Amino acid sequence: LRYGRGLYFSKVSSKSDSYASGSERAGQGSTAAARPRVMFLCKVALGNVHDTEKDQLSEDEISDLIESRDLGGQYHTIVGRGASEGGPLNFQETVVYTHLAALPSYLIVYEFGHNEPAGG
Repeated sequence: LRYGRGLYFSKVSSKSDSYASGSERAGQGSTAAARPRVMFLCKVALGNVHDTEKDQLSEDEISDLIESRDLGGQYHTIVGRGASEGGPLNFQETVVYTHLAALPSYLIVYEFGHNEPAGG
């Protein structure tokens, strides 16, 4: 894991989708090209944020930074910068280290490879 064990979020749905293959479900009428996936849209309380330009942090670095690890850290969240912000990641990643910081608000079910017939 890039920034240790935590809950990972992104403002960009395609970033989250790249991790969603484990949510694929084969259902009635599903083909290999069109399997439903699921994604939560969440409200996330970030608290005190550590912004980093590093593409990865060691467990020791994370433990020193994050308050919930009880080693004197002052941050609740790590944000890895995306390329548009001068960082090394393709898109920004936000990691919180307690489930209490995330509130799932919507469940989105979607699939790729499904083409609607014209006019339908």
